[in-house]
Amino acid sequence: MSVEVKEVGTLQEAVYEITEVWYEADDSEIVPEEWYTERMKEIADDLCGRTRELLEMYEAIEKNETDVNTTTLYEETLNATIRAENATAYGQQYVAASTCFGNNIRVSYISQLETKYGKNKTNNTIERAKEINQTIADIEEDVNKRELRTITDLQTYLVVNERVQEATDTLNELYINIAIALQDDVAYQIAYATERLYSAKAWSTFFENDDKELTLDNESLKETCVRKISEAQERYQYVRLMTTEQLETITRYLDRANEEYENENYILCMDIASRAKANLDIILSLVGVRDEKQLIELVDERLRLVRQIINRQQEKGYFPMLAYSYYEYASFLKEKEPYSALIYSHYALEFSHLDVYFKEKEMNVGYMPDQENILYLIFGFGIGVLFSGILLFWKRREKKVF
Repeated sequence: MSVEVKEVGTLQEAVYEITEVWYEADDSEIVPEEWYTERMKEIADDLCGRTRELLEMYEAIEKNETDVNTTTLYEETLNATIRAENATAYGQQYVAASTCFGNNIRVSYISQLETKYGKNKTNNTIERAKEINQTIADIEEDVNKRELRTITDLQTYLVVNERVQEATDTLNELYINIAIALQDDVAYQIAYATERLYSAKAWSTFFENDDKELTLDNESLKETCVRKISEAQERYQYVRLMTTEQLETITRYLDRANEEYENENYILCMDIASRAKANLDIILSLVGVRDEKQLIELVDERLRLVRQIINRQQEKGYFPMLAYSYYEYASFLKEKEPYSALIYSHYALEFSHLDVYFKEKEMNVGYMPDQENILYLIFGFGIGVLFSGILLFWKRREKKVF
C-alpha cells in the first residue's frame, strides 16, 4: 500500500483535494471595526504621551555615571519615537502602541539608573516593589469583577491577565535580585513591571464594548480549556513524529495549562494551551523552509489565512480584536523580522475564531450549519484519513529501518 502526500497551504486547498469542490474565501484587506480603531488609537495616544512625559523627566535628571550606556538607550528611544509617529500616521495603532510601550520601558529603566532605585537604595527599591504589588492586586480585583459577555471581553481578559502575570513573575525575580544585589537588573525589572501594568490598564478599556453576546459561564470556559489542551496535546504528538525539534518549552506550556485547569483558572488555561498549539504550528510550518525568501512567503500565506478568517468573522458579527492586533504587528514586522512576523501571524490565526467554542446567548430554532462549519466538518474527516495514512506510512518506514 502506498500513501500519496500532497502539500497544501490552506483549508480550501485541503477540502479541494478531498472533495474536488473549491470554496471561495474573502482574503481582501481587513477593514477593522470603527470602535476598535478609535479605542486602539486612544491606547496608542496614551502610551506615546507617556513616552513624552518620561523623556521630559529623564532629560531633567542630573546625570551621573552609570554601568550601562544610557546615551545609546536614549537615542534608541528617540529613533523608535519617530517610528511610532509614522505608524500612527499610517493608521497602525497597535504598532504605535507596542513601539511606545518598548520606549517607556527603556526610558523608565535609564531614569531608574540615574536616580534612587538604581543606586543601591534597597529600602526605596522595596517600597517601589510594594507599590507594584499593590497595583497588581488592584488590577486583578477589577478584572475579576468583570462579567464576560462577549468575545471582546474574553480577549481583553486574556490580554490584561497576561500582562499582570508577567508583572507578577518579574516582581518575583526582582525580590531575588534585591537579595543578591544585582542593582541594574532590579532597575530594569521595576521599569518592566511598571510599564507592563500601565499597558494592562490601557487594554482594560476594551471591556466596554457592544460585541455580540455569547455564553461565557464557568462550565463553557472549563469545556473550552479541556478542548484547547486536547488540541495542543494532539498537535504535540504529531510534531514529535514529524521533527526532531526540542520541545521543552512547549512541554512547560502544556504543564502550566494543566496546572491552571486543576486550579480552575480556565481562561488562563485556555490562553496558555492556545499559545502552545500556536507554537507547535510554527514548528510544523517551518518544515522545508530553507531561506528568508521562503520564510517571507510563508508569512504572506499565513497573513492571507488570517484575512480570510477575520473577514468571515466580521460577516458573522464578530471582530476578533486580539487576532487583528497580532495581524497588524505581523504585517509590520514581515520584511525586517520575518520570524517574529511568523510567530504573530500564528497567534493571530489561533485567536481569530474563539467564538466556535461558545454558544450564542440566543440560539435560533432550526439552526443549520453555515458554509464555514461544513468546511470544518469535511476537513476534520479528511484530516483524520490523512493522519491515519501518515501513521501507517511511518510504521512501514520504521519496519524498513529496523
